[in-house]
Amino acid sequence: MFWNTLATASRAPRSTGRRREAIAIGQRVEGWTLEAETDGAWKKLAEGTTIGVRRVLRFAPVTASKVRLRITGARACPAIGEVALFQSAPLP
Repeated sequence: MFWNTLATASRAPRSTGRRREAIAIGQRVEGWTLEAETDGAWKKLAEGTTIGVRRVLRFAPVTASKVRLRITGARACPAIGEVALFQSAPLP
């Protein structure tokens, strides 16, 4: 299993996550979990299988000091090109 933990620049709430693989060297990720550290504990925000060129998912707004992308399955060493969190307008 591989993971990358990132400190957030601000404590603003976020409700959308975007991940990208460095697809020029091939799609490698087969399973992932996106987590946020809130109140000293890790909370799962989203999980899935492949990431590919771009994977965008919405989740309940969360304010976190850190976020973590855990790769739970991969064909080869993962090559993550981007991990981003931002606040989106509420869904209708």
